[in-house]
Amino acid sequence: MFLKPLFDLFFPQICFGCGNRISYKVPADFDNLRQQKLWEINRYLCPACLENLVVLSDDICPKCGNPLLASGCPHCTKTKFVFTAARSVFLFDERTQRLVHGLKYYSFLKIAPVLAAYASLYLENHWKWQKPDIIIPVPLHKVKFRERGFNQSAEIGRWLAEFSSIEYRDDIILRNRYTRTQTSLGRKERHKNVKNAFDISPKHSLKNKTVLLLDDVFTTGATCNSLARLLIDKKAQQVFVLTIARPS
Repeated sequence: MFLKPLFDLFFPQICFGCGNRISYKVPADFDNLRQQKLWEINRYLCPACLENLVVLSDDICPKCGNPLLASGCPHCTKTKFVFTAARSVFLFDERTQRLVHGLKYYSFLKIAPVLAAYASLYLENHWKWQKPDIIIPVPLHKVKFRERGFNQSAEIGRWLAEFSSIEYRDDIILRNRYTRTQTSLGRKERHKNVKNAFDISPKHSLKNKTVLLLDDVFTTGATCNSLARLLIDKKAQQVFVLTIARPS
């Protein structure tokens, strides 16, 4: 099991989702760069897994974007979100988990523009609000950045800005405190973990700006909510959140 993700990364003809071999024929030409990157998902997922990707556009919480349950939204009943709305492109299942983890933990940076292309398509087809003025990725602490060598949200964000013709800035939010990874923490611990972990650079004005915060996965929303509060305190007009995936 440990070797399989590495095998998947170095031999993309193996489907990230199911492990079956895949074959593809590269088209002779593409209309534009985004179309090329959208097609490149075929290098990582077989037709069956690709067909079963779940885009989260319907039957979701209007506030946080969580797939709705009969009992309502489990996130909004527990947390007062200050951002205007959050949306995620895909359901975080085994297929999308391997794509995100391939980028995040195995430095397979070629996945970033593919995910960004799908995020761009989501903004084009499912976004109900005004176009954001600026995209800001959730930052990594400098220690974690040195360990990983890159910020996966920034890698996606730069491509998304290019595909969507939106300004991109990764120097506005500063991470001033090293925090434990959120993965193993519960809801209350996540909110406590990121409290006072960020600051806003005084060099930039956010007055009347509509900000799109970008991250890879939305779990409890603790990090994005903390950042949204900061941005609103600095006079941002609206703050939206977009992530590549989220669990149900």
